[in-house]
Amino acid sequence: MRLRNRWLRLGALLCTAVLVAAGCGEAAPEPGANEVDRQDDQLSLAQDEGEVVWYAGLELSLVDTIVAGFEKKTGISVDAIRLGGEEVATRLLQESDAEVHLADVIYTGNEGNFVDFKKRDLLAPYRSAELSHFDKAYYDEDLAYYVPYANRFWMVYNTNLVPESEAPKSYADLADPKWSGALAISHPGYSVGAAIVPFFWSQTPGLGLDLMDKIAANKPLINQSVHDSMAAVISGERKVAVVVNDAGFYTDGKGAPVEAVYPTEGVPTSGGGVGVAKQAPHPYAARELLDYILSREGQQIMADASRTVFRDDVTYPAGYVPPTSGDQNLYVVDPAEFAAKHDEIVTHFQKVFGV
Repeated sequence: MRLRNRWLRLGALLCTAVLVAAGCGEAAPEPGANEVDRQDDQLSLAQDEGEVVWYAGLELSLVDTIVAGFEKKTGISVDAIRLGGEEVATRLLQESDAEVHLADVIYTGNEGNFVDFKKRDLLAPYRSAELSHFDKAYYDEDLAYYVPYANRFWMVYNTNLVPESEAPKSYADLADPKWSGALAISHPGYSVGAAIVPFFWSQTPGLGLDLMDKIAANKPLINQSVHDSMAAVISGERKVAVVVNDAGFYTDGKGAPVEAVYPTEGVPTSGGGVGVAKQAPHPYAARELLDYILSREGQQIMADASRTVFRDDVTYPAGYVPPTSGDQNLYVVDPAEFAAKHDEIVTHFQKVFGV
C-alpha cells in the first residue's frame, strides 16, 4: 500500500495525459458506457494499469488487511486514502466540481452518500462477479453501488464506573443531570454514525433533535469518530459513550470494562456503500478491488472484525451477537431520508455544541 500526496498524484495523471496525447504511451481502453459486466481479460487489463486509488472511509486496520489481501492476490498496488466517511464524500464532490478525478473506488459507512453520488452521476455501474452472493436488497438496482456491511449503533458504559442498575437504559436518560461531565459524543460532520443516531432521534416521538440541546447541558466530550468516544469510555475519561457502532464495541472493546446498551427507543442500523467512480483513472483495477471487497475473502475480513455482512458463507467471532438475537428493536435507516436530513443534523449539532 502506498500513501502519496494528492497533488503529486494529480501531477502524475496530468503527465500521463500529456504523454498519451503526444503518442509516447498507450492507455488501456476504458470500459464502454454499456459494459457493466466483468470482461474476460479484466484482471490482465487491471494488472496493466498497475494500481488503484481507494478513498476508504473505513477503519485503518480493516483497510490495511483488505489492501494486503488484494495486493497479494492480484499484484495490483493500492493507494489507500484513509478518511472519515463524510470527508470522503466532501473530497469527492469538491474534486468533481473542480473536474479533478483521482479516486477509483469509493467507500463510506453511509449508504446515503451513494444515493447522492448516483444522482450526481459520479458512479460507474458494474455487475460484480460476486453479485449472485448478495440479496437484491444489498445492491443498487442499477448496479451503481453495493452495500458490503451494516452497522448497529448502541450506547456503551464503563462497568468499573457505572453499576448495571444505574446505566442509562434509553437515549432520553442521557438528559439526566447525573451524566454531567460523564458523556462522550461524536461529531456528525466527521462521523457517519454520529449522524445516524441523531437522525433516529429526529424520527422518534418524544426525542427529536432537541435531545441534542439536553445532552449539551451535560457538557459531553466531543470527539471526531465513534471509536474516539469508545476509547474515552474504555480509559475512564468518560462513563458513557452516546454513539458506538457494533464493530467498535467488539474490536476496540475486546477485554475492556465496557458493556453495550440497546436503547429502549430502538437500535438504529445503517449500511455502508462501495462503488467505482465514473471517471476512475484505473477503471479495470477499480472493478477488481470492488470484486475483492465483495468476495468471500473480503467479506470474511469484515466479519472477523465483527462487521455485519450479507453473504451466507462467512463465519463470525465467538461472542458476536447477530442482529436477529436479543431485544434490540432494530430501526433500519432509509438512506434517502437520511441523506435529505444530514445537513440539518450537522448544522444543529454545530449550533448547539459550538463546534
